Amino acid sequence: MDEPPALFDLYGLIDRHKGRFEWRMEDPLLYLGWSGHNAISTPFTRTFSVQFDPTETRVPIPLPPGPRTRYATNGNAGVVAAQISIDREFGLRPGVVATAPNLRKYSRLFDTMSNYPGSFERVAHEGRAVAVAVDSHEVEIGLTTTLRLFERLFEGSSWKVKHTEGGRLASRVIEMLGGVGQYPGNQPAIRRVLDDAAKASSGRKIPSLIQTAQNFQGDWPGHTAMDESQYAKGTVYSLLQKKLLQPFLEVSCPHCATKTTVRPESLAGEMECEICSDKFPLGLALGIAPGGKNEWVYRLTGNLSPERVAEIMPVAATQSVLTDLLTRGMGNTPHVYGVILEDGKWKCEVDVVAIADGAERPVVILGEVKSYRDSIDRNDVENLMRVQDFLESTGVSCFILASTLRDDFSEEEIEDLRHVYEALTAKGGNPPIVLNGRQLSVPRLHPNYPTSWGSRFSLEDFARESCERNLNSDTRSRS
Repeated sequence: MDEPPALFDLYGLIDRHKGRFEWRMEDPLLYLGWSGHNAISTPFTRTFSVQFDPTETRVPIPLPPGPRTRYATNGNAGVVAAQISIDREFGLRPGVVATAPNLRKYSRLFDTMSNYPGSFERVAHEGRAVAVAVDSHEVEIGLTTTLRLFERLFEGSSWKVKHTEGGRLASRVIEMLGGVGQYPGNQPAIRRVLDDAAKASSGRKIPSLIQTAQNFQGDWPGHTAMDESQYAKGTVYSLLQKKLLQPFLEVSCPHCATKTTVRPESLAGEMECEICSDKFPLGLALGIAPGGKNEWVYRLTGNLSPERVAEIMPVAATQSVLTDLLTRGMGNTPHVYGVILEDGKWKCEVDVVAIADGAERPVVILGEVKSYRDSIDRNDVENLMRVQDFLESTGVSCFILASTLRDDFSEEEIEDLRHVYEALTAKGGNPPIVLNGRQLSVPRLHPNYPTSWGSRFSLEDFARESCERNLNSDTRSRS
């Protein structure tokens, strides 16, 4: 149900079934009421961990042994509701999720229609409730994508949702970096090494990349388990392990001196010059190298451009913070990068979308994210406010976010963001979330890291505190 009935005779229900099953009452307030765990639970539970092919769209989940079925008639064992709670999900394809906020309209996205004789499947807090035969040994649950979750919020309206090519690329690169749980975008050393390698058309040597990581490691590794003296090397070696950095060998043609870089799989005993077309032995080209030295250089995989790196790293840094904020560092939250929204002739792009359960209703965060080069202007945030107005009208709580990898916002950005804060709070809306590079570039336990703030347990208070810290004003006096 979208809303529980005003009167629900729970105790009467239990009395009618007294002696048939064991029942245990849990305090609904302890679990956020009806947006949390079911008010009724039974002793039939089972902890599970399952592995499956990530290309599959459904997953079998083992069920616990159920109650005795001596009350069944006509050979029908009966149907029960299995509530499945999912604590962690990992290894899925980018954008694929097994959980969603507790919104009734999401249930159809997960329904596999395969749990006969069960007839319903409902999204529930941290999982779902599925009707299944009481003597079944397993139940199938479906998977969906964050993009489809976001699209469903605009169902029945004139709005159109599209995923950008840059957004899909960002998802795959961040996954190669280990995902937002590894904080790749929050580490200045990783950002700078990738940028350095992307700008070098002829590649960079490993000692040079390690020196770059050491020069720009900032407050990392902090209180992590990594040895600080080995952090720079570990950063570069990790990028090699993840195949973000690819090796190339520079070879000079002995005849016309044309230099070219060749991937390992393209090396052959006899090479052909791309300019003069002369063929020459590889050993000759290496042997006559100045000083007899032949060293490998490294470039980014897929020829990622500096512009692409500048787009990807700030969204990775921002989403790592949002994931920690929305899950208390205990799991994943559905998110998608690079979404275009259209309403008639009007169009805008949202850099980051995060969806989560709220205290009373689902929460959507819409983010405008910039690197070191570009600035956030009023048009950017006013576009987000238009989307926010629509989502709020559908019963979803919505926050807009502005973040930059620069240490501070410019005076013009601060003025525009103050205007947004005042406009939103004047009409009783949620204040914006505002984050800068000093907060996005430190380890999780650092005092500047946003989830170290005391207001992190209330998203509205967290947003207001972010404005107080970054807009050079005490926003409490304005609200």
